[in-house]
Amino acid sequence: PGLHKRNDIPASGFVAPSVAIYKYTPMGGSLEKRPAFVYSGVGPNSMYYDQENLPTGISNNNGNATDYRLSQNYPNPFNPTTKIDFAILRGSNVKLTVYDMLGREVTTLVNKFLSSGTYTVDFDGANLSSGVYFYRIEVENNFSDIKKMILVK
Repeated sequence: PGLHKRNDIPASGFVAPSVAIYKYTPMGGSLEKRPAFVYSGVGPNSMYYDQENLPTGISNNNGNATDYRLSQNYPNPFNPTTKIDFAILRGSNVKLTVYDMLGREVTTLVNKFLSSGTYTVDFDGANLSSGVYFYRIEVENNFSDIKKMILVK
């Protein structure tokens, strides 16, 4: 899950912009067609994300983390503020970054050492245009994940 460089895609010779690869899943005796991966961009810097596993303040919710986790923001869609929850299993350097649809960094919400626990970050998109954004968490070499959020004005 998460954001991957094009070179991580096994046996691929090309990447088309914004192409969905579908996965068929048995559902009650029939097959359900759902997007599994979406590719974005062309060339060596292309990325894809896994749709199934797709700053104004930060607070420690004092919960004991049992695993690393990045939750879907809420509300989503949002206007103009939203909350992002995540959990850190062990004290680590944590970076939480927001990107636009083209993969350009919009802002870094967290970039510091955090102790084990669950956290909530408030994100204010008042100065951004309506659209789809991605947020990515990186926890040293232990964990990374990415989620999609939608800003509607």
